[in-house]
Amino acid sequence: MIQVTELEAKLFDRIRKMSIVEQNWLLQLIDKSVPETIRENVEPELSPLERRQRLIEIVSSLDDRGGVMPGVDLVAWQREQRQDRPLPGREN
Repeated sequence: MIQVTELEAKLFDRIRKMSIVEQNWLLQLIDKSVPETIRENVEPELSPLERRQRLIEIVSSLDDRGGVMPGVDLVAWQREQRQDRPLPGREN
């Protein structure tokens, strides 16, 4: 039997509660966000158990390397990237 870590158990529980559409969206997001997970031949039909296991593996690898952008202050990065539009009637 496979030993499941506490993190994997939490991930599995949250993923299990998602709809199939949400699980597919999450898998696509992860595949686009993490270069190691991009595969040339994506298997279009995974069973729900295989899909959940794949997501757990991917998120665990993200955790191991320190997140999507390790070593980056994400709040500061978001402030640098954000471009607010001027409000009407408030030029300054």
